[in-house]
Amino acid sequence: MERAGDELARQILREWAVDRYRRGEASFSELARETGLPVEEIMDSLGTDSRDEALAMFLTSCRAIAAIRQAPDFLRMAQDVVEAMSVEQLTVTQSSE
Repeated sequence: MERAGDELARQILREWAVDRYRRGEASFSELARETGLPVEEIMDSLGTDSRDEALAMFLTSCRAIAAIRQAPDFLRMAQDVVEAMSVEQLTVTQSSE
């Protein structure tokens, strides 16, 4: 019973975070900090239609951080992560067909 309550609480937090993100009120990192949920979990909650949008937003944030910190390797790592996630999504989609 307690586990079901924990999952329901996580679901409510995810829905609240997605709603705030879609309204442009907070970034993924802000929402993760406020909810205690991992950024990836919030991004996944956006659904596949918004997945590309979320990844683009992630890269935009990483570009800004890389520029401020003068760390081009940081941006390259972020691009590698996005590419890996895209390949993973393609693999999952193909295996479900």
